[in-house]
Amino acid sequence: MVVLVRSGLLLALGLLLGRLLGFGRELGVAARFGATGMADAIIFTLTFPDLLMTIFFGGVLSTVLVTEFVRLGEQGSWVLHRQVTQWGGALALAMAICLAACAEPVVRLLAPGVSVSTQELMAHGVAWSAWLMPLIVCATATTVWLQALQRFAASAFSTLLYNAVVVMAIWTGLPAGDPLRALALAMVAAGLLRCFWLWFDLRGCVNPTPPHGMDWVAMFRRYLDALLTSIALFLVPVIGRAMATGSGDGGMALYNYASKLVELPLAVAITLVSVVVFSPLARLVQQKEDWASLWRSSARVVVGLSVMICLTTFAFGQELTSVAFGWGQLSETQLKLIADMTITGMLSLIFQGVYALNNVVLSALHETRRMMFYSLAGLMVFILAAWIGFWFWEAKGLMVALTAAYGVMVLLQLFWLGGVAQAGLADIFDNHFIRVLVFMILASLPFFLIPSSLGRWLGLVGAFCQFIVLTVVAVGLHPRLRLWAGDRFRSISK
Repeated sequence: MVVLVRSGLLLALGLLLGRLLGFGRELGVAARFGATGMADAIIFTLTFPDLLMTIFFGGVLSTVLVTEFVRLGEQGSWVLHRQVTQWGGALALAMAICLAACAEPVVRLLAPGVSVSTQELMAHGVAWSAWLMPLIVCATATTVWLQALQRFAASAFSTLLYNAVVVMAIWTGLPAGDPLRALALAMVAAGLLRCFWLWFDLRGCVNPTPPHGMDWVAMFRRYLDALLTSIALFLVPVIGRAMATGSGDGGMALYNYASKLVELPLAVAITLVSVVVFSPLARLVQQKEDWASLWRSSARVVVGLSVMICLTTFAFGQELTSVAFGWGQLSETQLKLIADMTITGMLSLIFQGVYALNNVVLSALHETRRMMFYSLAGLMVFILAAWIGFWFWEAKGLMVALTAAYGVMVLLQLFWLGGVAQAGLADIFDNHFIRVLVFMILASLPFFLIPSSLGRWLGLVGAFCQFIVLTVVAVGLHPRLRLWAGDRFRSISK
């Protein structure tokens, strides 16, 4: 447990700094371009190649390879990592060539509501940023390998390096002549730097041995299942952005700004739990030991963090949005729309966090086919709910649909996992956990009375104080956390 805590803190620090820089990227776009056609084009250039590679390789490689990396050990898994990097990079290069050649029809399909001039800008930008795709695959394969072996140092800070280069390019000023090409070249340079950083951590690998006992047919079958799962999962933001263009130029940008506010705590704090426990959970499953205890304790942490963040956002959503985007080109009406979407989208945090954790368990159990069916069910729910929600509430309805989709997927997961682990919801959300949540809610009530009287920056300070208070309450009321905190305090005092 100490190793997991130390690894989690290291990974959390790297992810926090990297995501904050990534959020600074969105702030730079909002400050310079607001919610315009150029902002839509820049966001599409920044996000689409990464999204495409995440669909085909990101979560897919983690799902298929982590259990194999754990089984093979460092030397055998090093050879498998090299093979995956070579074949995956070659496939990504072929996809990049196709995307660069077919950029215009892809943009017309994914951004139907924007003007023709904005579609041309999007096509130009993504045709250049497509060359980042092979580098994304190489970095992803290496990150999965390092994390499977509990080596978090390099992977924790790789995103920080990438975002630092991109943010520098945006904030120092993109050339007026062709800003999209300059941005795409900066992304490629950042991708190279990230790969070199990760590969430097591989220097200690010596005497690699070929992997034995590889069931390539079963791995390929799991890859196809995981690929369909990934496609369904990542079609959700793609469809959301496409529907957001129904509001005209700038609609995609506004939806993206709100989505980034939701994704920031999700990536930094909540899904971090899944990343840290994946390798030890897979090892427990392979050794046929008690993996359900680790799953239940992780679920408690995920839900607790999610509730804490949701309460903070509900109290200070308008202030947080104003701090983030209120000093750029966005109007007060647009800021209010972003805040409303963010507050609504935060409701999905609990479900997204539990979904990611449950997928880790399903991956360790090699239940990739079940993952596929659950994600396809969630996609169908999202499409229907998004169509209805956008009709009644426009962009805010898309966030309602997001919560509904992940809620359905989590219910399906828990129904099956509860039977396999011989544990009901009462075993996860025990009396201690319920007590912590009740006190967290009660402690947050005073903060709902003061945000309207605070200014922008005082509101941010108030949100931070609320988060600290709730953290102290959670640690103080949970027996295991209280014991761990006391041990840490006594060791520091000595």
